[in-house]
Amino acid sequence: MPIPRSDRSGRTAGLLGAVLVVLVVLIVAAAAPAAAVEGFQYTREVPVPAAGWVRVPLDLPAVEHSATGGSDVHVFAPGGAEVAVRVAPAALRSERRAIGVVRVDRAADGWALFLDVGPEPARHERLIFAMARATTAPAVRLDGSADGRSWHTLATGDLFRLGERAGLQQTALAYPSSDDRYLRLAWPREAGFPRVETVEVETVSGPSIDFATRAAECRRGAAGAQVCTLALPAPGQILRRLTLEIEGKGTVGYRLYAPAEARWRLLHEGIWQRSGSRTEQFLEGQREPLAGGLLRLELHGVGDTPRLLGWRVDLAVQTVLFQADEPGRYTLAYGGAVRRDVRDRDRDRDHAGEPAEGIEIAWIAAGPERDHPVPPLPDAGAPGAPLGRLRFESSWAVAAPTAKPGDLVRLELLDVVYGAARPDLGDLRLELGTRQIPFLRCQSRRRPARNGA
Repeated sequence: MPIPRSDRSGRTAGLLGAVLVVLVVLIVAAAAPAAAVEGFQYTREVPVPAAGWVRVPLDLPAVEHSATGGSDVHVFAPGGAEVAVRVAPAALRSERRAIGVVRVDRAADGWALFLDVGPEPARHERLIFAMARATTAPAVRLDGSADGRSWHTLATGDLFRLGERAGLQQTALAYPSSDDRYLRLAWPREAGFPRVETVEVETVSGPSIDFATRAAECRRGAAGAQVCTLALPAPGQILRRLTLEIEGKGTVGYRLYAPAEARWRLLHEGIWQRSGSRTEQFLEGQREPLAGGLLRLELHGVGDTPRLLGWRVDLAVQTVLFQADEPGRYTLAYGGAVRRDVRDRDRDRDHAGEPAEGIEIAWIAAGPERDHPVPPLPDAGAPGAPLGRLRFESSWAVAAPTAKPGDLVRLELLDVVYGAARPDLGDLRLELGTRQIPFLRCQSRRRPARNGA
C-alpha cells in the first residue's frame, strides 16, 4: 500500500533523527577519551575483550618515553574516566635444583668436573657451588652437552671464596640460558683439587626485554684501564643480565658499578682468563631497580688493554595492572603528568589493588604507539609571547634577585622537575606573569641530564 506523503516524510524525519542521534552519541563517545588524554605525548590502545583484571607489558619504546618507574603512565576507560593502575615489573620465577657430580677427571691443566642436570632438564642459566674450603679459581670454563659426547662452551669466568672477613666471594657462574643435560667444568691446577660440597643450577623464567647493543662511551683511565659508561634505556630498570663482548688476549680484571646515593656502588668484580681474541662474558643483575640509568664498567688488562666491542642487557618487563569494569578499547597514556597516587603521601589512594589469589589476569599487548607532540615554543625572537590557555600540572617559583634586563641566567633543574615533566622536557615553559620567557635547554657537564636534556 502506498505510504501517504505525510507518513513517509514523518518516517524519513524519524530515521534521520535516529541517525543524527547515533552520530552525536558516537562523536561524544569518541571525544571523551581524546579530551582525557590531552597533555600526554604518547598513547596506545588496549583492546579489552571482557571485564576483569588486565596486565599490559610495556615494550622498549614505552620504557624510553615514560618517566622513571612508570610514574606518568595512566589508563583511561572507553568513556574517558581514569582507571586506577599499578605499575610494577613482572614477577620473575627463580628456582634452584641440586645436580649430581658424575665424576672428576684429571686433565693436563687441572681437573674436569662432569655434572648431570637430570633426564628432563628445565632451561638453566647459572651454576652455584658450595665450596668446602677457601679457594680461588681465576680461570674456569663451562661446557654444555645434550648427550655427553658433543660439547660446546657456555661461559668462561672466575670463582673465588676468600672468607667472610675479606668480603670477596663468588661461587656462581652465569651463562646463556641452556637446556643441556650435561655440564663440564674445567678447573685450573693452581686452584687445587675442586673440593665442592654441593652444586646447583638455577632456572629463571619470566618476560624480559633484550636491549640491543649500543656504542659505549669509553676512555682511558688510571693505570691503563678502560672505563666505559653504559647507558640503559631509562632509569629505574631491573637488570637481569649484562652480556659483554671483549677483545684482547690474556687476563682481564673487571669491575661493574651502578649509581646509588650520588656514588658508584660496586655490583661485580673479578677476573676473566680469555682463551681467544674475542670472548663473551656474562654478569648477573639484581632483583631491585637501579637508582639511575647508567652503569660504569672498568676493564684492566695484563699486557694489551682489553677493549669493549659491544654489550647488551636483559631487563625485567614493566607491566601496568588495572581492573577493567567493562569491555572496550582502553587508552594507555604516558609522557605527561605524574599520577596522583605517585605524588600524594597516601600511596594507596587511586592505586589498583592486587587481585585475589587464583583470579585470572589477562595479558594484553597494547597497540602501536601514537605521538601527540606538544605545541612548539614561540619564536625566540618574540619575547613575551602569551602562554595561551595551556593547562600545566605543576609549577615552581624561580628566584633571581641579582638578574638585570638582558642578563643570561643558568637554572639547574631539580629531580622533582624531571619527575613531573615529559621525558624530553618538551612541555617545560618559563613565564613571567602571563608572558613566556625564551630559554635554551642545555646539558651541564657536572652530571648527565635525563634523556640528554
